[in-house]
Amino acid sequence: MVAPVMLTAEEVAERVGTIVPETWRRYVYGGRAPAPDDYVGRTPRWRASTVTQWIKERPGRGAGGGRRPAPGSDAAMHLPVPGQMTTDEVPA
Repeated sequence: MVAPVMLTAEEVAERVGTIVPETWRRYVYGGRAPAPDDYVGRTPRWRASTVTQWIKERPGRGAGGGRRPAPGSDAAMHLPVPGQMTTDEVPA
């Protein structure tokens, strides 16, 4: 039997590509990423398959679209307001 590939927080962050290890740790301890699958001493480690699954289902990325910008921010100024015409619409 082949042992599963195990990753440290640094290796997970590198695999994700858009976060640093401290962000990954905050996600884990905040319940937004999976708990470690194992520990070597005090070092948490995750199976590569666990991380790959989390990346596929990662909140805020892909189909979910992520969090809406804060009201008043530059990004929020470009969101359509429900019931209001957009610049693409022409009154009939």
